[in-house]
Amino acid sequence: MGRLQGWAKRLVAGRGRDASSFSLAHVGLTYGAAVALYGLGGWWLDGRLGTLPWFTLLGVALGAVGGFLWVYREVTRAESQSRAKKAAGRERESQLP
Repeated sequence: MGRLQGWAKRLVAGRGRDASSFSLAHVGLTYGAAVALYGLGGWWLDGRLGTLPWFTLLGVALGAVGGFLWVYREVTRAESQSRAKKAAGRERESQLP
């Protein structure tokens, strides 16, 4: 994944845009994919067992909860990295004469 992110940053930098827009799109698409895939899995299971709509609803709910937890983890990770960069920048500035 690191190679792909590096490529995306170079692509965006070449166009003069901020790479954070790719990060936001990635978060949104991942959340949507989690809900859709778990929902489709539940729908498939309902078709096999004849229990429509219970496993579909369960799959959508699990996808939504799992997707939300993933988004939350990504946001807190990005925020902690941003704080660390700001702290490192302030530390460098304070060391200048």
